[in-house]
Amino acid sequence: MKSKSLFLLSALTFSMVFSWTASAEDVQVEDIFEVEESTGGWQQAYLDAIESVNGSGVYGDFSYALIYVDGDSIPELLCNTGIEAGGCQVYTWHDGVLDQLQTSRLGYTYIESANLFNNTGGHMGYYFDNIYAIEDGMWVEVAAGYYVEENGTSSYTWENESVTEEEYNMMLNEAYDTNLAQTAEYYYTYDEIRSILLTGEESSAGHHYEVVRKDVTWSEAQEECEAKGGHLAVLTSQEEFNYVSDLIKEAGCQGCSIWVGGSSKYSTQFGYYWIAPEGEYNMINSSFLPFWLDGEPSYTGLTESGAEVEEDSVAMLYIKSEDRFYLNDAPDDILRAAPSYAGIIAYVCEYE
Repeated sequence: MKSKSLFLLSALTFSMVFSWTASAEDVQVEDIFEVEESTGGWQQAYLDAIESVNGSGVYGDFSYALIYVDGDSIPELLCNTGIEAGGCQVYTWHDGVLDQLQTSRLGYTYIESANLFNNTGGHMGYYFDNIYAIEDGMWVEVAAGYYVEENGTSSYTWENESVTEEEYNMMLNEAYDTNLAQTAEYYYTYDEIRSILLTGEESSAGHHYEVVRKDVTWSEAQEECEAKGGHLAVLTSQEEFNYVSDLIKEAGCQGCSIWVGGSSKYSTQFGYYWIAPEGEYNMINSSFLPFWLDGEPSYTGLTESGAEVEEDSVAMLYIKSEDRFYLNDAPDDILRAAPSYAGIIAYVCEYE
């Protein structure tokens, strides 16, 4: 935790132990979709697709999303490499046929159920909008334009015709209403997308959670959860993150630094990992970048006395002005680094 984050919380003058438990039955989480009774179909096709890219070693860990581009009930599968040069792979399935669209760089938006997908982006003065639709189950480019910025001037081209900037924007919005454009609301890890495709539910469906307010280190919190048959909460989807955030609020622990199951101590690879049961490690990858506090993870920080300290554990912090939680890295023993945190440490156990 950096010196700037040491003072995000107001120190309390008392210490207490508080426990609050909840399960999926307390807060209803809707199923993402119903899995078809028959094997195969679009779920199996998407499973095969993610198996082909996961662990390929080319771009590292992918993150995944289900989006609805055309108007049918079958979502499209978006595989995000997290690297500009890798772009995204977007799959659509119709009548037993799987078709893939490879984007140029990572930029994209789509208009839900309007059958319009825009691969938009640019690099080093060249910018583009390539608009696609799904026709007869296949991705088809329906409009395209680009513009070049060079020596302080810009030149615009739409459908291979030279146009002005105003004409470019007008033609783009005629083909694709940018006011309706959106990106994926949720991204999933490999394990989560597999669970969703196999069962229609996240892997955490039916899990129970316990919020405990107690001055402990990250290691002590993990040991206490394991002694009770669980583990520190492993938050592998936006839905689970939101669910646990709500439980922390209901337990009245917004003012705490709350340990969850992320650490950099147990893997030989650089970065933070969710410490799953049976010693499985899942990287807190690009699908969780929006959940980190600005400037985090920093891996090192300053104690309240000004000494540098290694930050190898992950906690949740509540930012009141935004009414939301973020992930923050911190030293395993917060109190040694920041005695002012006495009384405002908590942790979340997860039980399967």
